[in-house]
Amino acid sequence: MTPNEIITAGISALALIVAGLALIYSRRSADAAQKSAEAAQRANDLMARQLELAKEEQNRQLQKDISESRPVFSWRSWGCVGSEIYYDFINQGALITNAKVNADGGLEGWLEPKDAATGQLAHLKFRGVKKPQHPDPFNFSIEFTDKLNERRKINYVVRLGSSGDLARPELVNN
Repeated sequence: MTPNEIITAGISALALIVAGLALIYSRRSADAAQKSAEAAQRANDLMARQLELAKEEQNRQLQKDISESRPVFSWRSWGCVGSEIYYDFINQGALITNAKVNADGGLEGWLEPKDAATGQLAHLKFRGVKKPQHPDPFNFSIEFTDKLNERRKINYVVRLGSSGDLARPELVNN
């Protein structure tokens, strides 16, 4: 072998070594890139799950706020005096303001007081009933502003009891 051939063979061998090292580094780089991509995907998945959980918590809080903004009427007593029907109740839920009563059967209804705080005794009255005939059943609704400052409406029906007396109001499709 001539010196030129030896140099050429040496350069070729060195080129093969450099190419081999480049391949090794390339594979390591590809592996690192794959690991980096997998880590980025895990981070993405984690972030998506955290956003989902935050959205669920926000929805739960909204439902809780809505639930806590509603009144809960606990009917205490009721009856008739002359041409008026009365219902006494305690608001065991949230404050209501600007209450308005709508009734069918030609009845005029109102709430005293128009604003009923939590734990407050209030009176629901209807006028236009001719004793001894009560409308059976009759429907009414109470419209009010809740503590979230939204207008709401609760629908009720009243049926005569088994003895012909008025019964407790029942919720209807609320």
